[in-house]
Amino acid sequence: MIYSNLTHFKEQMSQLKKRFDLPLPGIESQLKWAPEYRQELIEKNNFSEPPRQSAVLILLFPDAGKVHTVFIRRNLYDGVHSGQIAFPGGRAEPEDADLVATALREAEEEIGIDRNQVEVLGCLTKLYIPPSNFDVQPVVGYSLSKPDFIPQLSEVSGFFTVEIDHLLKSETCQTRKVVYANGREYLVPCFAVDDYVIWGATSMVLNEFLELTGLPYR
Repeated sequence: MIYSNLTHFKEQMSQLKKRFDLPLPGIESQLKWAPEYRQELIEKNNFSEPPRQSAVLILLFPDAGKVHTVFIRRNLYDGVHSGQIAFPGGRAEPEDADLVATALREAEEEIGIDRNQVEVLGCLTKLYIPPSNFDVQPVVGYSLSKPDFIPQLSEVSGFFTVEIDHLLKSETCQTRKVVYANGREYLVPCFAVDDYVIWGATSMVLNEFLELTGLPYR
């Protein structure tokens, strides 16, 4: 996604917003990037509680003639998502008006994105995450300038930005071995960006977004 000036960027965002009025690529799109053990986890899980609600923000912003987005790296902790790459976001809180508000609040808390500077375009398909029993609502929005990202180190260990076009390159789309929380090693489809590996739920959500844009993998 290349833009020539700010007016052109805004036009691109307007066209993207119209795509949310059409049927979403949906779960079929997400499952193309699902780890091979996803269904195994769903079948094995026997949660007595309903899924917890959460939301993430896919933020688009202009930078040096290209449309970018931002990812976070989760802190290391004793849990299934330790150290993983993700979109900014987190669990819903009682004070959130809805899951869009959750995504905006969490993005502001984690990396300093001013929620008042984000124009929401729409929501992608909700995705269930079996290891942690979360339903995640992906929210897509944009800002007219690159935010001044300020990571809250109690929330995340860092962040990085990437061009949308780079995510569509054939060399970015890979299959890698990862060691899962149970200690087993799996081959997973992923997006490899420099030293970062985007896989699991984040890659599933990302693929639906990329298919929604209509831009081709190449």
